[in-house]
Amino acid sequence: MRKILSIIILPLMLFGFNISFNKKFEKQISPDKLSTNITITVVKEDESEVTPLLNSFNKLISNYDEVEKRAGEFSIKPKYKYDKGQSSIIGYNGILSYTIYSTNSKAMNEFIRSLLDQKDNEDISVSISGLNWIVSQSKKSEVIEELRFESIIWAKEYVSSISKRIDSSCKIKEINISSTNKINPMYRSTKRLMMMSKTTQDSSIPIPKATKNRLTINPYYVLECK
Repeated sequence: MRKILSIIILPLMLFGFNISFNKKFEKQISPDKLSTNITITVVKEDESEVTPLLNSFNKLISNYDEVEKRAGEFSIKPKYKYDKGQSSIIGYNGILSYTIYSTNSKAMNEFIRSLLDQKDNEDISVSISGLNWIVSQSKKSEVIEELRFESIIWAKEYVSSISKRIDSSCKIKEINISSTNKINPMYRSTKRLMMMSKTTQDSSIPIPKATKNRLTINPYYVLECK
């Protein structure tokens, strides 16, 4: 009889179960970099007049070391006039565009002013859009690493706590911290298009206020208890 009881009790002692769940971790993060899109437009009747003007702006932007430049695009397209089914070229549009970044609002202001200094006639327009504070990739990676560490420490403490509360031996079987993460703005910034003119040179470019964001990770846990 004793032998039969031991055979029955043994599987019960070996019985185990898994606990799986998600938990959100978040941290406030302040934007550390200004971003904007710069577009230089030149309109001339002759294509040969467009290229030198765009090249002079391109040289200025390329040589300006106080800001970071990305995604430069350069294009010249003819302007057409249509009359009675016939088309004729009446001029040329030249467009130079860049995405500009800077950690210093003063440097961004001075850079935009230097573009306005280069604008010497009405055939040239300078526009900026999406002037906004963003979180740099390096800072984002740093905060994500902190959140990962926090989520692992929390899991170790939680396993110890739950083992005592349910009188079982539990361990971490799996932690899946996805590379997908989300930045939630606490306040939405307004993105607008500004056409810059010579009159803007005498005043500061309106720089938006940097507002804090929340960076979130949502790791998935599997605990094994016996």
